[in-house]
Amino acid sequence: MSEAATSGLRERREQLGLTLEQVSGDTRIPVAALVAIEGGQLEALPDGPYRAGFVRTYRKHLGLPVDPTPAPVPRTSAPNSRTPAPAKRTPPAVRPRTPIPVVRTEAEADVAPPPVPQKTLPLWLVRGVAAIACLGLISAIAWQLQGLEFPTEEAPVADEFDQRISLVAKRDFLLKIEVDGEWIVDRKVAEDETFDLAGKDQITVHLPTADAAKIVYNGQSIVPQGRQDEPRVLKFIDDRAKAP
Repeated sequence: MSEAATSGLRERREQLGLTLEQVSGDTRIPVAALVAIEGGQLEALPDGPYRAGFVRTYRKHLGLPVDPTPAPVPRTSAPNSRTPAPAKRTPPAVRPRTPIPVVRTEAEADVAPPPVPQKTLPLWLVRGVAAIACLGLISAIAWQLQGLEFPTEEAPVADEFDQRISLVAKRDFLLKIEVDGEWIVDRKVAEDETFDLAGKDQITVHLPTADAAKIVYNGQSIVPQGRQDEPRVLKFIDDRAKAP
């Protein structure tokens, strides 16, 4: 193996942007052997087929011809008119070159590249970041809830008046109304005049005739029984209307 086979390998590798470690990983040639090949120190390589195999594999990996030695050009003599021209020979068939396998020593085959350690975050740092994120989320929710007003359910207030009467006069007449022992109305009323009254225990209505007014007691229309043209006194006690 001549020195021409090793010349320019370093420049070619640097032109391709490759490092010795990358080439060693791709070709399985030790870095020390690659340094010796680029420096032309072939005597530092193992003798025998290993030396030629390393050089050819390296050149092939860099995209260079495996054998840089040019083939000798045969000399042709000038044609002589006296001597007959030699017969044309058919060139032999060119056999395809088989790739040269990468030769590795038994010691190199057993040595595997060291695993690359994976970087992981410490557990205390992961927990701290998670706790800070939870606190930030809780603070954001609490800040949003400050401006909200939630409806409060108020207890129903008991109505102290259980007697309610709505009275509408049908004509003009003298009307008297007593609520829980107190006279509320004692005057002449006009047609369509309306009275809304509320009492706790008893409401008494004095009418000149039963049909003089329209009465609604606790939401129900009241129609006195009997003759409608006679005076009536209506007493409303405990949700019941009594007419004497």
